[in-house]
Amino acid sequence: YLTHRPHLVDVFQTDIDEALAAIGATPLAWAKYARDVRRYITRRLLYNILYAIDDGVARVLVIAHHRRDPGLLKTRLL
Repeated sequence: YLTHRPHLVDVFQTDIDEALAAIGATPLAWAKYARDVRRYITRRLLYNILYAIDDGVARVLVIAHHRRDPGLLKTRLL
C-alpha cells in the first residue's frame, strides 16, 4: 500500500487497530476457523485476522488479505 496507495496505510492501520480492540474485548465472539483458531475479518480492506485464545488471552497468528489462498492458511495452521 505504501508505494501504490499511500492513503490506504492509515485505513489499514485503523482497520487493524479496531479489529484488535474488538478481539481483545470479546475474543469468543467470532466463529472458529480451524481447530482452536478464530477469524475476524476487517471491515474496510477485508483482511483476515486469525487468532487463538490461550489462558483467556487472544494471540494473533496471521493477518492476511482475504484473497490469499484460504486453503494454504488452514494447512499452515493444522
